[in-house]
Amino acid sequence: MAQSLKAIKPEGVISIIGFLGGMSRDQPSFLECLNCICTVRGVLVGSRLQFEAMNEAIDAVGLKPVVDEKVFALEELKEACQYMWEQKHFGNLTVKIDAAPKL
Repeated sequence: MAQSLKAIKPEGVISIIGFLGGMSRDQPSFLECLNCICTVRGVLVGSRLQFEAMNEAIDAVGLKPVVDEKVFALEELKEACQYMWEQKHFGNLTVKIDAAPKL
């Protein structure tokens, strides 16, 4: 949450889904949210049982995502965004990311 408040622009929105980071005393206060002039909201995504039931239903009916046939390289990310902005895509886009560079 602290990292999100540092990154947020004025009047931005932070959506909180779950509490994977846990609860601790060093979490930001409501006052810090007010100082950032932003909206913080919780998002309900359902329980694990609901997630598992959804996945079983997807498998049962053979539901597959719709993916555009055009594949962009990571270096073409700007072009991929433009492609979507111009509404040339049909479904989701694929951005191919090669193996991580060796450090």
